[in-house]
Amino acid sequence: MRFIRQYLITLPILVPSSPSEVLIRDQIEGAVAELLDLKGRLSGSVGVSEAERLRDRVLYLEGRIDRWIYGLYGLGAEEIAVVEGV
Repeated sequence: MRFIRQYLITLPILVPSSPSEVLIRDQIEGAVAELLDLKGRLSGSVGVSEAERLRDRVLYLEGRIDRWIYGLYGLGAEEIAVVEGV
């Protein structure tokens, strides 16, 4: 995959600067680590009820991460609807 610099430099990458932004970044990192673990466990052999529990947790964490990101970027309801394709 190629990345063209002129397009990448226009992306609004947030660098946490306040204590609350750093806290949210740390929460996101923890949630992503847990997601990777859960998805790895899902790809292994687990029972039906365990797989359902893991999938529910994955969906929950993905939603939390989305909400944290929306908050960091100050997105309103209309912008969130566009991002989520609603």
